[in-house]
Amino acid sequence: MLATCAQVVTPNGGDKDIQPPRVVAYMPDSAATNFKGNKIVIRFDEYVTLSDLNKQLVISPSVKRKPEITIRKKDIVIEFKDTLEENTTYTISFGKSIRDITENNVLNNFRYVFSTGPVIDSISCEGQVNNAYTGGPEKNVLVMLYRNTGDSVPHKEKPYYYTRTDDAGKFTLNNLAAADYKIFMLADEGEDYLYNSREERIAFSDTLLHLNASRDSLRFRMFKSRFIKQQRLSAAQMSPDRYRFTYAMPMNNPQVRFVPALPSGMEPFVDYGDKGDTINIWLSKVLLDSVRILITDNGAVVDSADFELKLRETSSGRGGGNEVRKLLLMSNTPGGKLVPGGMFELHSSNPVRNINPDKVLIRKRNDTLNAKLNLSADKRTITAVFVPEEDSSYSILLLPGAITDWYGQKNDTLRFTFTVQPLRQFGNLSITLPVSLKGNFVLELNDDKGRPVRDTVISKGGTYRFALLTSGYYSVRLVEDADGNGKWTPGSYALKQQPEKVLFYPALIRMRAGWDTDVVWDMQ
Repeated sequence: MLATCAQVVTPNGGDKDIQPPRVVAYMPDSAATNFKGNKIVIRFDEYVTLSDLNKQLVISPSVKRKPEITIRKKDIVIEFKDTLEENTTYTISFGKSIRDITENNVLNNFRYVFSTGPVIDSISCEGQVNNAYTGGPEKNVLVMLYRNTGDSVPHKEKPYYYTRTDDAGKFTLNNLAAADYKIFMLADEGEDYLYNSREERIAFSDTLLHLNASRDSLRFRMFKSRFIKQQRLSAAQMSPDRYRFTYAMPMNNPQVRFVPALPSGMEPFVDYGDKGDTINIWLSKVLLDSVRILITDNGAVVDSADFELKLRETSSGRGGGNEVRKLLLMSNTPGGKLVPGGMFELHSSNPVRNINPDKVLIRKRNDTLNAKLNLSADKRTITAVFVPEEDSSYSILLLPGAITDWYGQKNDTLRFTFTVQPLRQFGNLSITLPVSLKGNFVLELNDDKGRPVRDTVISKGGTYRFALLTSGYYSVRLVEDADGNGKWTPGSYALKQQPEKVLFYPALIRMRAGWDTDVVWDMQ
């Protein structure tokens, strides 16, 4: 006879439970009419829990005080604290909050409907909310309907009906009463159902939503409202000799004044930027304890700020964080490569006061080149004015003292070497737009993540070329530049203006090295 020892194994518990909880009873029944009580019980076939209920629960029409919702074994118990409106259909949506205890399976989009009158309202509306600029879906934003249709309602009142968009930006409002509504979308940062911050993204309709039957395919474009009044966003003192002011809107003719007037030797350099909304100030020395900086636009004072200039000391008795910023010079040739047709540039950490061309040596192999050195208006970029040849190597030597910054600091010996990349490593893209296209537009080329690569301002259809593109995938969009400022402009609820429209080419465009790619965008 043969015998073996018994082997201990874990008992098989059967297949894993992947089913969400299932409702087995309602008290009163779902879709009940003439509801008069204040309690609802929903019974499931297993023990359940509620997750993230504050964000997932939606009750429409809204109630002043949220009901008390508790778990009692396999029951969800809802107890209202307010008197419900007469002859009204209510919907309680639980979103993704109901889960079973054992495996955490989610019962998605569970709803309970009842009416305090003799009928259940049956009108619905469906739609989509997308980002006005990127075109991407806006998920988990409020879609709100108001019976009061005044302009100030989103600022002052909570909605009558509301829901949230799903991950695809889609929404559905069910069991609505026939009426005219104001519809408003809100990314509710304050979680108070009120539009009370410009930082909150919104979307709205120019007209009332007329519901006497169900509606679908509604489309809304969401944005963060632009500023409509000038205001300072920041006034930063990076050190006693360096300041930055930023403003909500560009200024036409900004100027800086100092009170008291700066003494000799305390020379300021002011960079107003190319957009008119940022001002950078450098002082060559600090010879005062304090100063008031006045900002004017077309001669009128728009802002002022007082600053202490005296060097602060640390516990060690030395100035802390107040040293003059070190002069750093960086080139536009990362990895030692320059695109064909490009020019060599040096970017300075501080404004440049002086360039000594005799201490800048530019060489192509063994040949020394005589190139002019240009300094940009903001005194931060030095350009060597010559066109490097394709597939050639260059070196640029900066001897000590070639560059002097606003504080009098000079460079040490620096050497930069680079090779001009061959044209065969790049591709060219031509985009043809319909000849019927007329107006102000901005044609934008972005990478596959939506990050900007190039753009061009256009006024009509035709063929437009983006040259010297690296291999990869690109997206294209066309901004209808209604205000002609050369960029996309968001809307304003206060001015009842929608954001500028953006058209999106329907597919990513693949670019290959050495290829010319032609795209025809018919926009039908």
